[in-house]
Amino acid sequence: MQLLKDDATRYDCCPMNTQAPRRIFVSHIHEEAALASAVKEGLEDAFAGRVAVFVSSDKRDNPGGDEWSEKVRRELQDPLTCMLISLISPTSLKRPWISIELGAAWARNLALFPLCHSGSSPGNLPRPLGDFGGATLDSDEAAERLISASENAVGHKVSRRWPRADLLTDIRAAANQSTTESTPERAPVLRALESNRPSEQIIILQLLSQLQDQHIEDIDCHDGARAVSMSPSVFLYHVTKLVQERLARDSFYMDERHYSITPDGVGWLIENGQMPMK
Repeated sequence: MQLLKDDATRYDCCPMNTQAPRRIFVSHIHEEAALASAVKEGLEDAFAGRVAVFVSSDKRDNPGGDEWSEKVRRELQDPLTCMLISLISPTSLKRPWISIELGAAWARNLALFPLCHSGSSPGNLPRPLGDFGGATLDSDEAAERLISASENAVGHKVSRRWPRADLLTDIRAAANQSTTESTPERAPVLRALESNRPSEQIIILQLLSQLQDQHIEDIDCHDGARAVSMSPSVFLYHVTKLVQERLARDSFYMDERHYSITPDGVGWLIENGQMPMK
């Protein structure tokens, strides 16, 4: 199957003989929930109720009671789901769920539209993601391209009077908010009680604990080092020691090693009075 480098790649995957609203799935990471909600609100308003936009982090779409991954699976398999908008940033590209949802949508021949922000652009995306075109929020044509791709996917038109410039303003503001919230704050350094553990390792454990509390799955060496103001080599040395002691865990994907805290790491912080303040 040849991939088309256009605003979105659309195939006849939606049943067009029903009055139920067509559906669009917005794929995003937790830190970019504000941007996902802004896209949802903008498109639902633009299509005047003829299209429903699913955002897994939005309580209107996912009020609870269902297992999260199964809810996402059902939404991607829904015959009325015609399009996947993937929010792409340097951070989201490192998260496996973005690739999983993209692959599920590609297998169903959904229209695919990468909406890039925070330094990413369609021209520098890895394949096959870069084959789907899309738009970057840096472009003044981003809202127009997003709406045009959505129109092609769902088979409805948006009024030319609908304010596309307002949509671009709203989603740019939400992207800036998401970028601010996705940057981990440096964990506060507390005075060690009776521990010989290096202060660098305490700082790293505190950072990983904060990430877990923020529902951020893990962090790679370079982002972690930047968050705690260490050089990558120093961060790597100390986080490797923590992994060896099973206070942290590591995983390897997207050609990088990522780190998160273990229950033993949380326990060490609590027992030694080093748990960072909320």
